[in-house]
Amino acid sequence: EKSTRAAAHYLKDLYKEFGDWYLAFAAYNCGSTRVKKEMKRHQSDDYWKLKRLPPQTRNYVPNIMAAIFISNDPQKYGFAVLKDQMMKWRTVDIDKSVSLEILSKCANLDIGNLQIYNPELKQGVLPPLNNGETYSFRLPIQASSAFDSLLAAVEVEIIEEVVFTDHKVKRGESLWLIARKYNVRIQDIVSINKLARAKYIRPGQMLQIPTDGYDIFRKEALTKSHGSRQIYYTVRYGDTLSEIALRYRTSVRKIKKWNGLRSDRIYSGQKLKIWTKA
Repeated sequence: EKSTRAAAHYLKDLYKEFGDWYLAFAAYNCGSTRVKKEMKRHQSDDYWKLKRLPPQTRNYVPNIMAAIFISNDPQKYGFAVLKDQMMKWRTVDIDKSVSLEILSKCANLDIGNLQIYNPELKQGVLPPLNNGETYSFRLPIQASSAFDSLLAAVEVEIIEEVVFTDHKVKRGESLWLIARKYNVRIQDIVSINKLARAKYIRPGQMLQIPTDGYDIFRKEALTKSHGSRQIYYTVRYGDTLSEIALRYRTSVRKIKKWNGLRSDRIYSGQKLKIWTKA
């Protein structure tokens, strides 16, 4: 729902900008700048006369229009509508930053299930909250009835050192540019501001940007939530990644990811970062 609403707002803004749904759909697919460039090149605001738009966009707009016609009368076009099982949830206002792993244990549900209902939590942890602030979390109705009491018993250390600054999105800015300006991760901006998708920001929108302490917060929150700690292992002669993974009850894939390894080759004396159970 969050991504759908964000997409609808974005399309609405594009329609206000172009005054035409065909052009709005085209801009949604390839960007406003490209559409304006083609309009200027062809001296026309008629979508069907813009012959040099990307092939993907030229196919995208007719596909969207076809989907609209079909959805209005699916049986006319030979489609049978099957009713999918609706996603049902209740909203829980959580007042502390905890990981999805902790929430999954309280709910007695798989983490993947919770992520389906809360796709903006890509980092696996709720963003830091100010005093009195809560995070609206979607909890599937099949969650354990003991969720609220179990969550209330979870203790999370409050980290006061996280500092934020407000950033007003300018026309032409992207999250990549904003993240680069403040030297932060795009994923953190998305998570903190509860953005449904990274591409849906608009001029004038206010974003909270972490400027100090958030990286420490995120690492500590994940460490506590996973009940693990980081160690450094010095590779010995004859060691292999599979043997090291077996020793620390992890996987070769994770060790490679933690250390930025592209192959299984390691050498004697090399220090490997490993997360292990505390």
